[in-house]
Amino acid sequence: MNVPTIWTVLDEVDSTQRYAAACLRDGADVGVVFAHDQLKGRGRFGRPWISARGESLTMSIVFTEYTGHPRPWLVGMATACACAEVLDCRLRWPNDLGLDGYKLGGILTELLPDRFGRTVPVVGLGINLLQTEFPEDLAQVATSVAIRRGSSPQPLALARQIIGRLADMPDPSRWEDIEPVWTSH
Repeated sequence: MNVPTIWTVLDEVDSTQRYAAACLRDGADVGVVFAHDQLKGRGRFGRPWISARGESLTMSIVFTEYTGHPRPWLVGMATACACAEVLDCRLRWPNDLGLDGYKLGGILTELLPDRFGRTVPVVGLGINLLQTEFPEDLAQVATSVAIRRGSSPQPLALARQIIGRLADMPDPSRWEDIEPVWTSH
């Protein structure tokens, strides 16, 4: 699969998706947008994604190679498959990463316009890594790698592993291209 090679590593940002959208609108070269601290992340339906500095992997991947893709959701699904492969976790329809029946992370695929008005798939990732506590309304459904596995993966290193695995994924032209990996998770 074609993956971006340009990395933007930010200390702090409101949202990696919003940052990526602004870069696309402005015509700036953008690929992977990684944040050590994301202040206003969001998931599906505008739900907030809560993270603290260094405890989550928060990034967006701008797939300019797939601008105008006829099935852009497959780009997001392939990204979810790469995450599941690296984390050895489950995929939960439509966009969650699961571990032991709990939500470990989420994938948000959006079609964002570039400076020419073409639609570019941008896939946002939020993965709980080092959290040991969650807000009361999430405590019964959310988990982290630290809680379930007792390990402490570093966010940027894990982000690089995911991009490396994504490069090895089949090109997501058809569902049949990624179905074997999806169904294995």
